[in-house]
Amino acid sequence: MSVLYYLDSSVWVKRYFSEPGSAWVQRFFAREAPLACNALGYVEVAAALARRTKVDVSLSPLKDQLRTEWNQMLQVDLTSSVYERALILAWEQKLRGGDALHLSSARQLKDEAEQRSVDFIMLSSDAELVRASKRLGITVINPAELT
Repeated sequence: MSVLYYLDSSVWVKRYFSEPGSAWVQRFFAREAPLACNALGYVEVAAALARRTKVDVSLSPLKDQLRTEWNQMLQVDLTSSVYERALILAWEQKLRGGDALHLSSARQLKDEAEQRSVDFIMLSSDAELVRASKRLGITVINPAELT
């Protein structure tokens, strides 16, 4: 059975900065497993690159790499139903807005994967998002906890 992975920006950014779990993320990307994210994650990683990259470093290669990775992913649309579920999750799980949108996207994708008999795993290093995902029955891997 195949596995589809949803990653949030807390994991994706580990491709670009040395953080706990970065080595695991580099190895994971090398596997070329099917990955998904929503546009919010793409923007969050772009913003992190812009803000955390030294002034004298050209962002062009980073932008190109990020765009290539984004184009290779299954892009979860931020539809009205994703927003509606995110609002409910924000209230119920007491999540920040971005985390609620990631969890709503992941939940939608998990439901679709199950209909096609595909396993689903979320990748996140955000402690609140990990806890909320597990409460909803989503399998989560936190690369920051792995060696």
